[in-house]
Amino acid sequence: MAERKNFRPKVAVFGLGRIGNIHLRHIVQSSAFEVAYLIDIPSMLEKIRNLIDNYCLKDTVVCSPEETDEILSKPTLDAVVICTTVHGRGDLIIKSLNSGKHVFAEKPLALTEEEVVDCYRAAKTNNKTLQCGFDKRFDVSIQKLYEKIRCGDLGTLRTIKLSARELPSTCTKEYILSSGGFLTDSAIHEFDLLVWLAGERPQSVLAFGHAHNPMIKECGDFDSVNVVLKFPSGLLAFIENFRGVPYGYDQRYEVLGTKGCAVIENPKESQLCLWDEKGMHSDLMWQQALTRFTDAYRNEIEHFAAVIKGETDCIVKGEEVTYVSRLCASAMESLQQGKVINLT
Repeated sequence: MAERKNFRPKVAVFGLGRIGNIHLRHIVQSSAFEVAYLIDIPSMLEKIRNLIDNYCLKDTVVCSPEETDEILSKPTLDAVVICTTVHGRGDLIIKSLNSGKHVFAEKPLALTEEEVVDCYRAAKTNNKTLQCGFDKRFDVSIQKLYEKIRCGDLGTLRTIKLSARELPSTCTKEYILSSGGFLTDSAIHEFDLLVWLAGERPQSVLAFGHAHNPMIKECGDFDSVNVVLKFPSGLLAFIENFRGVPYGYDQRYEVLGTKGCAVIENPKESQLCLWDEKGMHSDLMWQQALTRFTDAYRNEIEHFAAVIKGETDCIVKGEEVTYVSRLCASAMESLQQGKVINLT
């Protein structure tokens, strides 16, 4: 047991863009893994070499996507972290699992429910872990909220309200067109949290949206979405997602039950509050996900390592991820048709 506890899985990281860089930093800082390979397209190689220097990864090998099969064939490689673009992500997940590797992959695992099912079927067939990157589940405040609900401190749930607002998008037109749409790219986090917190699945969904950004509108996508869901217990839930607010990374959560109300507000860059003749002035809220959920990113990577070592079970279940994919598709159907979608 002690020998397994000290085991450091060898990992390969596919995709070193924004989110890949975040996960690599936490992989290195956790010391839970040995980084064996970093894989990305040739235009990223200079950036990757800088990362290797910054993190002192002198034994890490830099590879191109064309070397994927050779990398996955290595018997000494234990796991892969997949942060590539969503197109082709499902194929890489399945190939990695079929090669006997544990997989951590960013959300969404794929753009259709059928592809997500195939991914988890491969995980089951090969008896390997597939953990989807729903990082918000690993935020300490959200986990405490979940525990309060589960132990009955809030009583019977009446409503859940989740707000997710971001600064003006820096996404390119190419990214918007390839992302699977605003719901799949962004609101998927809130759909996952909602079903996880509620402990039941909704029976109907109604979504409305609009695009204020001309480029996003040209892509046929949305930057403003409100979703209403009704659950069999009578619970009513609301999700609002916006790209393009001017003041910060606004992520707020509220759960009302028959015994009380639990609220998670936005943490600020500091707790300083200045009082003067003009009023009360506090510091800015965190401006992006990288700072607001930095602990959650670290916690989910450490959880992945603990699962591989056999110390715990993965808390992000395959049936949950599959259902959220289906729920996103139903909400998109409502968004496009402007009507309530009944869920089975």
